[in-house]
Amino acid sequence: MDLRNLIKGLYNINPPIRQLAPNWDLSLVLLVLTKTPFEPLEEAELKYLTLKTVFLMALASAARVSELHSFTINDKHFRKEQRGIRLLPNMQFLAKTQTLNKPWEPNPLLDGGDLSTMIATDPTSMSYDEHGKPMYKNRRTISSADRALINAFREIGNMGDRLNLPKMIADRANNLFKQVNDGKALKGRSNDAIAAACMYIACRQEGVPRTFKEICAVSKISKKEIGRVFKLILKNLETNVELITTGDFMSRFCSNLGLPTSVQKAATHIARKAVDMDLVAGRSPISVAASAIYMASQASADKKNQKEIGDIAGVAEVTIRQAYKQMYPRAHDLFPADYKFHTPVEQLPTQ
Repeated sequence: MDLRNLIKGLYNINPPIRQLAPNWDLSLVLLVLTKTPFEPLEEAELKYLTLKTVFLMALASAARVSELHSFTINDKHFRKEQRGIRLLPNMQFLAKTQTLNKPWEPNPLLDGGDLSTMIATDPTSMSYDEHGKPMYKNRRTISSADRALINAFREIGNMGDRLNLPKMIADRANNLFKQVNDGKALKGRSNDAIAAACMYIACRQEGVPRTFKEICAVSKISKKEIGRVFKLILKNLETNVELITTGDFMSRFCSNLGLPTSVQKAATHIARKAVDMDLVAGRSPISVAASAIYMASQASADKKNQKEIGDIAGVAEVTIRQAYKQMYPRAHDLFPADYKFHTPVEQLPTQ
């Protein structure tokens, strides 16, 4: 016991000095890359040369941390060719449009081919270091024009995800954006605004229309700007979109409000009749649909107020109130003949 205490005391008096590893930082990594096995270049193995090149290139071009992962070295993203070594990007960090193709295949919507990097000695314009050794060249095969397209396609894909839209709609929006970009008729407009307008058009063309406000909510662009660019695209591409009707939104709005099918059918009937009877002239289909839902729900056991409906439809309460006020005097004629009222027409709100 005495010996144990003696050793413990000596340890506390003069504890051994521990060599701590230095904290990780970028300068430490860069220092390592200047030493064996990464240097000298003329003696470095190809795998170490490739690793060094990939890291430095990714570090120089990354706009954010996640993009450092866009270059990987594995069987899928590393290929030897006669001219040299081709590095292929990790597609999960690129626009969704890119993932449709194999990493080495060009995207048909891009102008400048694929996104790979070639590392090779260029015999036509050879460069040498101070020792007379040939210097490796690397060429990133992506142009600034393609980079702009890729960013736009990524934004369109993100909007589609937030709106829970099928992929074919994003594909159509990508094609529309490409047409607009090639036409150069909207120079000066932001690519984000054009992408948002293309998404709006694609939704309508594919039969799943979304409102300007819904597109605005998942983009960085104002409702007014989306509408302005939308009109310019229609004019310059000479394309048409089907006129939207109240029925285009009824099912989705009622579903989001948790209303039963009977109320949805009644609201659809009310909106159609109001339009046929010319009661809501000048009103947008969305405001008419919202007002019809309000009227149908007030006659049912599942009542919804104007604020609840407005929040879902993206319509101001005053707009719903004004359209409802136009419809209310003919409420008896607007409901389906077989509708089972929980609240009689006479007891419906007057506005």
